[in-house]
Amino acid sequence: MFEILVVCFMLSIPVSTVEIASPADPAALLSQIMTILKQIMEKLIPLTCGTNAHYTTCGGCDQVCNQEPMMCATVCQKKCVCNDGFVRSSTGQCISQDDCANQCNCPAGKICVPSPKQCITTPCPQYDCI
Repeated sequence: MFEILVVCFMLSIPVSTVEIASPADPAALLSQIMTILKQIMEKLIPLTCGTNAHYTTCGGCDQVCNQEPMMCATVCQKKCVCNDGFVRSSTGQCISQDDCANQCNCPAGKICVPSPKQCITTPCPQYDCI
């Protein structure tokens, strides 16, 4: 148990979360150890973010292509956020704000065509006659 306390100290995990249950209650002891290990893993292995995004411990709401900026509660969440100048596309990728003009938010079964930008029903495949 001493090793867990040392690791928690090194990773700046609050000591209050390291109070260990009595060995007479194995279920509570295991639960507390799992909580401590989860905190250690979160410190050691942050989220892996995609292209044009970065990890933050206090991210808000993402701006999405072709949508008005939304009101966002000031609740900190550990998450990947788009870098400055990038926004979420309809597929969840971080793309340049300039590329939003080429994006559509089409429902299932429809595709986006760029000129004029609109959603159309996916055309049926054409087959050659035999």
